[in-house]
Amino acid sequence: MAARRDRAVACRDGGESAGSRLVSPRAGQRSRGDPLAGVERVLVDGSNLAHALVRGRRPGPAGPGPTAQSASPLPTSAVVASLRAAFPPAVRVEVMFDGPGTPQRAASNLFVEPAGRRSADQVIVEAVEAQLRLDGPAGTWGILVVTDDRELRGLVQARGARIAGASWLAGRLAASAAGIGPARPRAGASIGNRRAPRPAPPR
Repeated sequence: MAARRDRAVACRDGGESAGSRLVSPRAGQRSRGDPLAGVERVLVDGSNLAHALVRGRRPGPAGPGPTAQSASPLPTSAVVASLRAAFPPAVRVEVMFDGPGTPQRAASNLFVEPAGRRSADQVIVEAVEAQLRLDGPAGTWGILVVTDDRELRGLVQARGARIAGASWLAGRLAASAAGIGPARPRAGASIGNRRAPRPAPPR
């Protein structure tokens, strides 16, 4: 299955639509405990996460301050830096941002992909579709999409991926930064498949 996942990463920018092979949204909700249980690949809506991290850093209601809507999101570099040690090495993490930029490998298992002329939402949906074409629902069930965008959540769930909110990931990052709850799997926990991360997608 690892080789098929590599091909999914390589071909997600092309190929026929997987719309005719959509699966029940419930396929993406089989795990209601730890969102990372059994996940091999995490696709992050970078803009959503940037705003969620700002909300998490705001002080309490006492005292004036910007609202969650008006506060500026964290810069891309800060978002990427916060993700470097937040996941087990066997879990591949891809963070998509709107706008231009150069794809980069920020850590052994962390990849940054600017959407360019497409939207980050499109890039995420196409990545899930590519996996669905190759592996079917069994492949997309191993994908976790992190976003608060309601439309995007519906699109990826319909293709069999699982979802988690940006606030969940922001909380995980805060705990990791504070040294609470190691990012690596606990003994006996099923997070990822302990295989080495896949190579960077060919450009």
